[in-house]
Amino acid sequence: PALRRMAPLILSGYAFNTVLYLLVKALLPTNMSPAPEYCPNDEPDCDRRDLLAFQAVSFVNLSYLGLLGCYSFFLTGSAADALP
Repeated sequence: PALRRMAPLILSGYAFNTVLYLLVKALLPTNMSPAPEYCPNDEPDCDRRDLLAFQAVSFVNLSYLGLLGCYSFFLTGSAADALP
C-alpha cells in the first residue's frame, strides 16, 4: 500500500533527475576541456560534459535532502516525534 501510494512521487523524481541531467548536458558548451586524467587514452576531442551534468544533478538532490532534513528536524520537529 505505501509503495503504491509513493510510486508516482518516486517516478516523477526519477523523471525530473533524468530531464535535468539531459538539459544540463545539452546546455553546456562543447569546447570545455577536462583535465587529462578524466580523458581515456588522451583523446584530443574528449568531451566530459556528463561529469559536470552529474555533479549538477547530485548538487540539486543533496541540497533538497539537506533542506528537507533541516525543515523536518528544526522547524517542524516531526523527525524527533516520528521515531519508533
